[in-house]
Amino acid sequence: MPKIPGRLAVLPLLSTLLALSTQTIAVADPVRQREFILNERMIERLGTPAAPPACEPRTVVADLIRQIGPSATVYPTENYYYFNFFQDGKSYSGSLRFTPGKREKGILEFACYETYASWLQFDRDADFYADLSEKDGVRLTPREHLDFELAVDGHATVFKLNDVDQTPNPANLTSGERFAGRVFDESGLRFDLIYIPDRKVFFFVLDTRTPVAETFVTVSENVHLGRRTGFVFYEDKIQKRHILIAVNSEETYKNSWLDGPFDQLPENYYETNGFWNYVYDAYPDLKGRLTANGTFLDNGSIFAMMPYRVYLSQAGLAFIKTCQESNADRTDLLVCLTNGHDK
Repeated sequence: MPKIPGRLAVLPLLSTLLALSTQTIAVADPVRQREFILNERMIERLGTPAAPPACEPRTVVADLIRQIGPSATVYPTENYYYFNFFQDGKSYSGSLRFTPGKREKGILEFACYETYASWLQFDRDADFYADLSEKDGVRLTPREHLDFELAVDGHATVFKLNDVDQTPNPANLTSGERFAGRVFDESGLRFDLIYIPDRKVFFFVLDTRTPVAETFVTVSENVHLGRRTGFVFYEDKIQKRHILIAVNSEETYKNSWLDGPFDQLPENYYETNGFWNYVYDAYPDLKGRLTANGTFLDNGSIFAMMPYRVYLSQAGLAFIKTCQESNADRTDLLVCLTNGHDK
């Protein structure tokens, strides 16, 4: 998601469950009750006055942590805490980002912008981005491990960053593949990021060792479409894994929580996983252009990767049949489906 402009672009019977398009894979929490998103509240919030300005950072952060309370979990692995709100007849989106290298210094990345819509031409130069610190009235303090306390105007919230297990899952790897990290996407799905050194390509595999918060429709042989996310998976039956091959282009345009995991790389574990070794092997021209945390030295944008296709409707999935017909080798097929080219 373009929070900062210029981004580059387990259930053992999962195969059976995928074929049952009405089967819910996610496991309900018996303790929690339903939490409803109310049209009534949206309409009331639309009438919120224009002052203070919608994206004024200190007031946004203050209102946000007052609502959140004493603690919050930051699930996405690039450490974004996302939010939406309504004001003065408009819808706004934004994020707080707890960026390695900045968070330890008390610096919080803040983004706020009018929510993108396909029927409008947005001036993205009007999007608001800022680094906030104590001089802005925003105090960010490291606590234990991946916990950070954010305090504004006498209110404080401890944000717990997601400590995602980075142990490779051998079931998701063939002999020619390398584990580059595990990511938690803002869609609520987890993926293993895998690298093929011989082909210099990456791809995402659905992590099925924990419950998968999605149900699926089988659209063709070995191809399954997420009903909620619109993510499309190819079922590698020999390896018993599900490979992300496409996300919906409308969601990528809207910069929504369903735009795919391209911007949720395993940021807290780059050094642990040897992540940059794989990136520089695939993209040697990037050497010397990035910080250890993945920020471009020349423009401050953040490295991302998108090893999957985009589609607008199911008719846009015709590439799958083309790849299947032209690639008999399993690796050739995988590369074609995810990266759009043959060996």
